[in-house]
Amino acid sequence: MTEYEFKRQSEPLLQSIVSRNRLNLDESCSWETEQQRTEIAVRMISYIKSLDLTNPGIVAPMQTRILAYVTELSEVSGNLCNTYRAYACNKNTLTCDCAVLSKTQVGFDAHFTREGNGECRLPAGSICTPPVSQGDGSAGFGIPKTELLCSGSAPCLVQASGSSCTMSKVVGEIQRIIQKEYVPLSNLMKFINEKLENGLCKCQASPAALLRLHQL
Repeated sequence: MTEYEFKRQSEPLLQSIVSRNRLNLDESCSWETEQQRTEIAVRMISYIKSLDLTNPGIVAPMQTRILAYVTELSEVSGNLCNTYRAYACNKNTLTCDCAVLSKTQVGFDAHFTREGNGECRLPAGSICTPPVSQGDGSAGFGIPKTELLCSGSAPCLVQASGSSCTMSKVVGEIQRIIQKEYVPLSNLMKFINEKLENGLCKCQASPAALLRLHQL
């Protein structure tokens, strides 16, 4: 499958998925639909993590497999809680609530809480990841963009440096780490995922915010 063919087939499916992520907080939702979405997403994420991205022959089978997962997601019936804003269906109330994600879903436990403005955010001390897309606020495949995750008072920062957690900063930090410990190229993606999942970046008060608190 060519890159063009992959995009041609996947983009309409992704647009369909995004268009049905329309339910807001406290709106009625289907727990069965939520379970279906979660089960497919977990399988897809697990597959992606298992790949050896240094293998040049992996691209075509990877695209075929991912397209199959995206097709499954597009076939989940009904509207969904807006996962791009970290909403998920609450099993007890059957209404959209702030998501509680497990390690099997995103690689770490993520317990979103509702803030005063009604948005769902991760509190200070939570693990976070860098954004991987720009524009519509989504990071693709149902993962919210980082700016939508951390509380405004505790942005997503690289723990070691206190700088904003961006892909370039994460790459720089990984490069610094592997200068001290040997990491085979075939294990590099697994190594990066493990570092992110173990808290390379966390929602934490910035140095400037901490200084303002000390000045109060």
